Amino acid sequence: NTHSKSISKSDERGPTSRDVTLCPLTIGVCIVGNGNENGALEGIISKDAVPLIEVGEPLPANVTRTFNIGELTSSSIGLVQMSGGNTEVANKLIGKIEGVEADSKSIEVTVELTAEGSLTVSVNGGESCKLC
Repeated sequence: NTHSKSISKSDERGPTSRDVTLCPLTIGVCIVGNGNENGALEGIISKDAVPLIEVGEPLPANVTRTFNIGELTSSSIGLVQMSGGNTEVANKLIGKIEGVEADSKSIEVTVELTAEGSLTVSVNGGESCKLC
């Protein structure tokens, strides 16, 4: 089910319109804990995820944000599909950025989502990694 919206605008050539694909879900980042003894991810994804690309944003979307990470107790940042305010549904981990330096005070994350659904992420201006 593709979400789309018709956009109309006028210029010197007259009115034009086109369909634009909209983001069907919210993608954000959060701190990922170290897990439990059996390696399960349940309960370790921070509930304080920060949205980067929100439901309804036109695609393609490319967002870069710098996050102050301060006293980071984990070396992993999670890329999550957010439940959007529904506290009954947990955020779903879709990727992890591992090896964040413990002495880093901030991290710059760039996330790009194409209209075709291709998701890429890069950290601190480094090489992009395609997740899907």
